[in-house]
Amino acid sequence: MSGNPFGVVFAKPEDEEAVFHHLMSLHSENGLFPVNAEKVREAIHRWVTPDENGQRQDLIGIIRGPDRRIEASIGLTLASVWYSDCVEILERWTFVEAPYRASSHAKNLVNFAKWYTDSLNAALSSLEDGQQVIPLSIGILTERNLLPKMRLYQRAGLQQIGATFMYPPIKPDAEYVNQRKFGERGGKHKPKIQEPAVMGL
Repeated sequence: MSGNPFGVVFAKPEDEEAVFHHLMSLHSENGLFPVNAEKVREAIHRWVTPDENGQRQDLIGIIRGPDRRIEASIGLTLASVWYSDCVEILERWTFVEAPYRASSHAKNLVNFAKWYTDSLNAALSSLEDGQQVIPLSIGILTERNLLPKMRLYQRAGLQQIGATFMYPPIKPDAEYVNQRKFGERGGKHKPKIQEPAVMGL
């Protein structure tokens, strides 16, 4: 797989500690559940370590700054659809550290994910059960700034399919979004019917 033009590189085993601290910053800002640090470390180790054939089923893409610090990252995993033999590439996170959000890092991470998806599909000669393509699936699970994140993916040409809902609320004071706030009620508007006046009764 040739290099990508977006400044994103695959995290390696020597990056494990730096990736861990980077993801702790992500959790402190956007985590919905208590963190299990050991579980995070185990996942990072598994994701940055290629198999005996040098292949990766899971990967972490990182963007470094001039000082080699990790400024942004994305986690991708190849997973089977639960009701099918078909597979998809799932985005686990896309995160840019706060000081670097005026950069193009977020856009580059999304483009990297698309590039990786295209590269993987081009390398596969056949798929199970007539599957034509392995799709990239990116979701947004956040308490804040939902609309800018949606616009990022829309500008990148990703198709929006569905939404995520939770019950009961994990954090009652979170910035939950309701389309009614934006005047979008959904459904079809029924035209008002002018009923004829009743006469001769």
